[in-house]
Amino acid sequence: MTTEKHLPGVWDSLQREVQAGHQGYIVYPVIEESKLELKAAMEEYERLRAMFPEIKSGPAAWADVERRKR
Repeated sequence: MTTEKHLPGVWDSLQREVQAGHQGYIVYPVIEESKLELKAAMEEYERLRAMFPEIKSGPAAWADVERRKR
């Protein structure tokens, strides 16, 4: 877990590790069954995907995300 002020360093580290051939994971928990939290999680996913277009990514629980959208 990290704070907002440490995120630039986290992103730099993640990018270095992936470029070195390692895997990286970002966990963005959706704690409640709320469409608002799910929307926030998906917006963050899209933002990160735009930040790191060269990194193959996808929501790990895509089926669960799709189910929650309904």
